[in-house]
Amino acid sequence: MPAVPARTVCAWLYGDIDDDDVERALWAALAFDTRYVSLTEPPGGAVPFPAYAVLAPFMHGMSAAADHTLGARSWWGAQLRAGRSEPVLDDALRRARQAGYRPVARARFLARGADGPRLAAALLIPVHREGLPGLLASVARPLSADNAESRESEEDFHD
Repeated sequence: MPAVPARTVCAWLYGDIDDDDVERALWAALAFDTRYVSLTEPPGGAVPFPAYAVLAPFMHGMSAAADHTLGARSWWGAQLRAGRSEPVLDDALRRARQAGYRPVARARFLARGADGPRLAAALLIPVHREGLPGLLASVARPLSADNAESRESEEDFHD
């Protein structure tokens, strides 16, 4: 399947793109030359789905710094398929802090409204890599080297 904009995946997670359209696109991608298969773009700029915005950069191996690439953990898929997104998000947020990002919300807040199996499926859809930094920036702010002491500060978290 060809890569799609991350906002298209977020629109699907919000229910703005019909599941039947996605299913048809996936079957077509499996059966035909993927250069001719695409999902309809959502109008305007879709607001990132918070749980997806945290996990997609890890799933698709976004470079966080010159010496650090974000990567998904092997156990995340099983947890998401079982409907347990909060421990996965908690781990991803912890790892984002280690990579130099300051999350703007806690895992339990980001997990609200996240359907684990649907989120797991969304993470398997290839996305354009240039959209990944913007996704992560919607839920975590990069820390500058002179601001490293605030890395573990949790006063500004949303509950």
